[in-house]
Amino acid sequence: MTAGQMKIVKSGVLLLVMLIAVALVYLYVSVIELTLAQDHIRQAFGKGIAACIFLTAGGTALRYPLSGLLAGILVCYFYALGYVVLWVGIPLEWLF
Repeated sequence: MTAGQMKIVKSGVLLLVMLIAVALVYLYVSVIELTLAQDHIRQAFGKGIAACIFLTAGGTALRYPLSGLLAGILVCYFYALGYVVLWVGIPLEWLF
């Protein structure tokens, strides 16, 4: 891969991470508007963010920081979404 192509790939990955971060914020705002209990919010987003930090640090340690960041933010989003939908029992239609 040339240097120009690598810059495009890095920009694409960062754009994808930012879009997922916006989706995560939207999920948080939706859960707040549904007046979900604070314990559930802390469980969903706290464990998701902890997994995100762990995966990002692991990716950085293995010299793949962008891949680790992307994997971490995806795990954070899907963990929070899965917790709210499967454990708490809120229908997916209410969130989107």
